Amino acid sequence: MDTGNPVFDYRADFRIVAARAQRRMTLGGIVLVVAGLVVTVVCEPRMVGLTCCGLGALSLTVGLAWGWYWRHRLREEFKAKYGPESEPRP
Repeated sequence: MDTGNPVFDYRADFRIVAARAQRRMTLGGIVLVVAGLVVTVVCEPRMVGLTCCGLGALSLTVGLAWGWYWRHRLREEFKAKYGPESEPRP
């Protein structure tokens, strides 16, 4: 879909896929951390719950890092292709 605005049209398909991946990693990490905390509190072998918390924290961190990376990369590519930002208007 072409809107005519280069800001919205620039690599739109990649943005959709990258945002979905980020959302899945981040939400998955949150779910794993919560599930791990519940298992740690309720069940006696705490290692399973702590492992789940660790994997959730890792997934959450990777999701947030991926979000920063792909947005930063797109901004830099867009600036390189369309020039530096214009001066702010008064």
